[in-house]
Formats: sequence, C-alpha cells, structure tokens
Amino acid sequence: MTSLILAITFTLSSFAQKTKIDQRSGVEISFSAEGSIFTTSWNLDKINAQGISFNKSEYAKSERILLSALQKYPVPIIKANLKKVYILKSLYFMN
Repeated sequence: MTSLILAITFTLSSFAQKTKIDQRSGVEISFSAEGSIFTTSWNLDKINAQGISFNKSEYAKSERILLSALQKYPVPIIKANLKKVYILKSLYFMN
C-alpha cells in the first residue's frame, strides 16, 4: 500500500476534531503533525522531516477541499493507494 502525505498550504476556516474518516472510502484524514507521522527513514538526520499543523479554525475548509478532490477518484483506487492523508500547514524536510 502507498502512503501519502498531503500538505495543503491555504488559510482556511473551522471545526475541532484532529482526525476524521472519509465516509466514502474509509480513508483517515488527520489535521495534526503530532506524533510519528513520518516513516522511520524520514526521521533520520539527513531528511529530518517536520510538519506544522493548521489552527483548528482552519480544519473545516481544508476538509471540504480534500473531500472534493477525493470525489474525483473511484473508491477502489483510493482504497488501494491511501490509508491516511495528513493535511498540514507546512512540511519541511532535508534542511
């Protein structure tokens, strides 16, 4: 299975849960950069991946944008390629 980290860098609007489930595909949507969101190899000094979360007030619009994008793909394609999507304000690596 493929993992995807999606970083959306828009200024957006409001709701409070850090994790949602896309009802259509079952894909988990996370709005938090907390915990270990990167694979082990991305945590090495060479890559040193870091994510920054949006403020909670920005979750709702970013969720609508992602769900609209997911609607463009057949559910079997989504299920075969995504387990979890991270929506982040910023994503940094290799520096």
